[in-house]
Amino acid sequence: MLIHVRSVDTVSSNCPARLLLSVFTLCFLSGAVQVSFAQSPPKGSSAVFYPGERLQYKVSWLLFRLGTIVVTTERASSSSTRGEYRVRVRVDSNPALFFVSVHSEYESILSTSPVRPTSFTARELSGSDTVVTRYTMNDSLRQVHMVQWRDPGRLNYKEQILDSVDAFYEGSSLFFLARSLVHSARTVSVPTLVEFEFFKTDITFTNVVSAVSIDAQDGDFDTKELYGFAHFVESSLAGLSGEFRGWFSNDEAAIPLQAELNLSLGTADIELEQWSRGSWSPPLLPEEK
Repeated sequence: MLIHVRSVDTVSSNCPARLLLSVFTLCFLSGAVQVSFAQSPPKGSSAVFYPGERLQYKVSWLLFRLGTIVVTTERASSSSTRGEYRVRVRVDSNPALFFVSVHSEYESILSTSPVRPTSFTARELSGSDTVVTRYTMNDSLRQVHMVQWRDPGRLNYKEQILDSVDAFYEGSSLFFLARSLVHSARTVSVPTLVEFEFFKTDITFTNVVSAVSIDAQDGDFDTKELYGFAHFVESSLAGLSGEFRGWFSNDEAAIPLQAELNLSLGTADIELEQWSRGSWSPPLLPEEK
């Protein structure tokens, strides 16, 4: 893989935002290194995409609510004939916590067959500035064009091009890839782009059915259990082990209901608290006969 560098100026990352987004991403993915798909991303179910879907999650650690993460999905207006979707993720820390202030937005344009991004843009608040990161896939050239700068003023501009790339994934696309493959009972190793570097996110889909309860609605809900490991955590996020576990609704929507991520000081938990997807509600676990 070749890397073309236009500028080596660096933009410091927003660590609290990365922590919250990484907790969100990792908790709803799973893995153990088995199969790589560098040249042939797997085709999962496109039923997980639903125009107008809105999912809201609470992120907690010990007795603290760290923040809220909202994921919305809509058709990409400029590419409706290609079946692409625009996914937006909004990360906000709990305003009651004086020691962290996070307000970040992430937007991806995703194809559905196979699930993978054609572009990704992050806007992360850093003091009075906003750090903007953008990745764009060029299939014909097998390249990813990556740029990053600090607004206002487009300062500390950084640009790189990665050659010989067949696919890349980031938070939103990993989230939907996992949903699309949750019923597949397979293991994959996913090329994940983090801060201009490729790492592996190893995903195993166990097909194990589990009962899960959430605060937002009474009942024992029918889910598929996942577990796994993300390698980028080892080098980029102190205090995170990279190990995580998640539970997705056992239906065609495959919506994550609950998840947990191992930290050096306990476990971070994520739980679905609001949703809007037509008439969907979490499926109840069938009673044993």
